[in-house]
Amino acid sequence: EAPATEAAADEAVSDETWKDIQDVYAALVEARNATVEAYNDDAVQADADIENALTTADDLIKQVGDINREDVSEADAVDLLEAMVSINDIFKASLDAMQPAG
Repeated sequence: EAPATEAAADEAVSDETWKDIQDVYAALVEARNATVEAYNDDAVQADADIENALTTADDLIKQVGDINREDVSEADAVDLLEAMVSINDIFKASLDAMQPAG
């Protein structure tokens, strides 16, 4: 008998996880665009962490755009979701840390 974790790795993506991916993806794109805009306006200071987050976000955005629900397991979808949430948190922290102009 296969261990439960192995069986879970082959499970189709649940409706809840797929919806979460769509929601977090939309938030990630929005946060990425806001960060790029702030970065270009010099509202966010140049920083290696931000640069890395932008690169990772671009990769994740492309990855989500390239997947079909049928092509990803629940386990892989959860990993992708966690990665997007992590990058989103970096963007949120950088945007929250910005000092208002004026």
